[in-house]
This record gives sequence, structure tokens and C-alpha cells, in this order.
Amino acid sequence: MPNFRERGAGHFVAISSLAAFRGDARWIAYCASKAALTRAFEALRGRYSREGITFTTIHLGAVDTGMGSGSSSWFRLTSEQAVCRILAAVDRRALSVTMPRVLRLILEAMRVLPDAIFYGLWLGIYGQRYLANGNRLGHEFQVNETTVDDQIYERTPRSVAVLPDGGFLITWDGRGADD
Repeated sequence: MPNFRERGAGHFVAISSLAAFRGDARWIAYCASKAALTRAFEALRGRYSREGITFTTIHLGAVDTGMGSGSSSWFRLTSEQAVCRILAAVDRRALSVTMPRVLRLILEAMRVLPDAIFYGLWLGIYGQRYLANGNRLGHEFQVNETTVDDQIYERTPRSVAVLPDGGFLITWDGRGADD
């Protein structure tokens, strides 16, 4: 930062996520960290814009690498698409870019929904199969479409058993589910 301030020019780029706009109970720490990063860059823009220093925030949706490789989103980007769009945003010194843009509009609209309605839209109990080497096998799948009380949180007792035929059995405590 001192060098940028001396020169009167500089450019910082942060890779954030669509998760910055609406929390998801499956990725609490991830959503919180991306929201913090987004807000920090907003504040830094306000503080240093008069000194010629640009802060660009890139909000990515699912990309076919790493965390997004198992995503079944219709809007999932290839790594090549993501790189091209990120470089274009950096070249034009954009302040904030969302990829894909339509999802930002949807997530911003969802922010006004009460939590009970928002979480009722798609949260449930999810499973993901993995190979012995730790790579994902197939896509995440929904095990249960109903969440009541705290069955989605880490403190909930749960168990997974592998069956002889290669299938599996999942159990969890859905306190309040039978009320």
C-alpha cells in the first residue's frame, strides 16, 4: 500500500463469491469470510479512491474447479470463462463484478425474504459421495427435504453406515420433527 500511495496509483483485486450476498447454512464460515472481504473492499474503495488506488471485488458463482466442480448449477462457469471475465474486469478497473450477473439480482432479491422462507426454499440434509482418494464422486444430492430446528447444524448427532451392497444409511437427530 505505501508504494501505491507514493505513486498515486495501484490496483487490488479480491476474489469473493456470490455467498457474500446471502448466507447458506451449509457453508457458514465461507459465507461470512466472503461477506467480510466484500465489505472490506467497499470500505477501502471509499478510503483510497481519491489517491488513485482501485479495489476490485469479483463475486464468482460456481466454477468447474475446486469447490464448484460438483455443482449442478445451470450458471456454472468453466475455468476458462471465469479467467477471461476476471481479466476483463481487471483491465477495465471495475469496482465490483458478479459472475454470472443474473444470480446477483436473484440473491439480492432473496435478502428481503424472512429466513424461514429463504431456508425453506432449498435447504435440507445433503450428501456427497467420495472416492478413497478424496475426490468427489458425482454430485451432491439431497437426502431429506425438510429441516426442522437444528438438524442442519454441526452439533446434531448423525451417523453414516456403509452397507454390504455399496449403499449407505444416514441417520440424524431432527429434534422437533415429530412435534
